[in-house]
Amino acid sequence: MQRNRILRINVLLYIFLILFLPSCIKDGDPEDCLDTHLLQVKAVGVSDAVLYVFDENQLFLDTIVVHAPALSTRADIEMNAIVKLNYPNHSKITVVGWGNSLGEEQNIPLPHVGSSLNDARVALKTSTGINSMRYARSPADLFQGYLEIDLTGKNRQTITHVINLTRKISSAYIVTKGLQEWVGTNDTDFSYVVKSTYDSMDFKAELTGTKVNYQPNTLFEANGNFIAPIFNTFHSADEYITIEIYKGTTLVYNARTDSDGNPFKLEAGKLLQVLIILKGTGAGINVSFTISQWGVVNIDQEL
Repeated sequence: MQRNRILRINVLLYIFLILFLPSCIKDGDPEDCLDTHLLQVKAVGVSDAVLYVFDENQLFLDTIVVHAPALSTRADIEMNAIVKLNYPNHSKITVVGWGNSLGEEQNIPLPHVGSSLNDARVALKTSTGINSMRYARSPADLFQGYLEIDLTGKNRQTITHVINLTRKISSAYIVTKGLQEWVGTNDTDFSYVVKSTYDSMDFKAELTGTKVNYQPNTLFEANGNFIAPIFNTFHSADEYITIEIYKGTTLVYNARTDSDGNPFKLEAGKLLQVLIILKGTGAGINVSFTISQWGVVNIDQEL
């Protein structure tokens, strides 16, 4: 009797389990058992982002475009978007996000389906400048993030992955005092040339390509200071840069260090500020620089 009672209880338990098992087992559809994967895109200062999705072999699958809420200034924009990742036929994906990349300041060719992540690039555009040479245009305020995601879980859980986008470019601001007097002219046909950085960046945010120079927009202020307002560049990695000043097509001054011999460098996410004071020769020329937080101009305090 006891044995029959235990058997009846086991049968009832079995029936109960069959009735209430998750539908993914009951219906025989394994995909219903897969975890749900969400991707949270986080950044500050990003108004839009393109997410490039690659499969377990790092071959291109898809793009997803997300936007931050519209606010008064880009610096105030906080992106905190969530998207669903629906790639049930893949065990792993890699997501590369590029923020502020929808504009036309740089080239980001859309990868072909099946093309390799290793071949994807962000490239600077160029235009003709001094001496008919090609110079890089200032890129947008580009942010990047990279995340690998395992999709093999089958626990019917909702998993939120986070990709953080961080600034990958640099910027510069240049001021020269006494230029016209030092050269001996009231002409205004002067230009800066900044040498140099690489002209492309792969999807892992590593610099690639060939070297390129920049010819930023310039102006003379009422006090005679020759200014290159803030302009964006790719960073110079572990290399140093040179700043040249041209009168027309003629080089009149160049510097790659401050007066103490410290070299100029473009750091990702930072602003390089250079002050050149031209007066006489030798000790009469003074060059200083500072590397500050993004967008924080303080070199004018020295003028």
